[in-house]
Amino acid sequence: MTLSPFLIAKYEVTEAQWTRIMGKNPSHLKGEDHPVESVTWFDCQAFSAASGLALPSEAQWEYACRAGTSERYGGTGKLEDMGWSASKDAPAHQPVGRKKANGFGLHDMHGNVSEWVEDIKDKVFYSRPEAAGPDPVCKMRPADQLLPGEVDGGEAPCVARGGGTHHALFCRSAVRTAYYPSDGSADLGLRPVFNLRQDAPHAASVTDRRRPRLHFPRHPCSVHSAGSNPGAGAHSGKGSAGGGPPRNRWLRR
Repeated sequence: MTLSPFLIAKYEVTEAQWTRIMGKNPSHLKGEDHPVESVTWFDCQAFSAASGLALPSEAQWEYACRAGTSERYGGTGKLEDMGWSASKDAPAHQPVGRKKANGFGLHDMHGNVSEWVEDIKDKVFYSRPEAAGPDPVCKMRPADQLLPGEVDGGEAPCVARGGGTHHALFCRSAVRTAYYPSDGSADLGLRPVFNLRQDAPHAASVTDRRRPRLHFPRHPCSVHSAGSNPGAGAHSGKGSAGGGPPRNRWLRR
């Protein structure tokens, strides 16, 4: 597969940023620098429309998470360095940016909250020809995979990545979880992207001045030949990230 250049937020969207855009904070555990949670996939689409950003595709998310690695966890390869998982020390999510960044300068790609992505869950999507093209996004599942409710026009499960504050095994780079898009569990948040190719399948339109002050790594993730499946291994390609202040801010290029 091939991914066009994109920017992805250094941190998960915080409660303060969500409130600035959406006007209210849906989170159960309050804290301005905590990741927003209890948001549905539909809520995230509304946030994207209002902010001029977008949910990442699943392929974008895993490329950014792995940051050139093929281990269970990015960065140092140790979950205790890279993210919060279920333990007596972190029974719920924590303020963003407290753990080490991965090789692209991104924090909390493992643990803290699960992060919605654009794709519908399809376990065989990346074995189909359309996934080998540029910027693949799963928008529809084949008829033989539909659940009974979907046949009657019900919701199709969407993908969330990162594991949230679940057991460490769920926080691995390769793990994919699925939730109904109307699910607003207290473990679901988001990390938006800005697609530099504006005709990408899920590119956002930059028209709203209320865009949150998110910090993006200094260089876009540029993927030229990402050959493996999300959930199956590392993507090849190139990407880099610069440092920045601990607070989120929009980095104009």
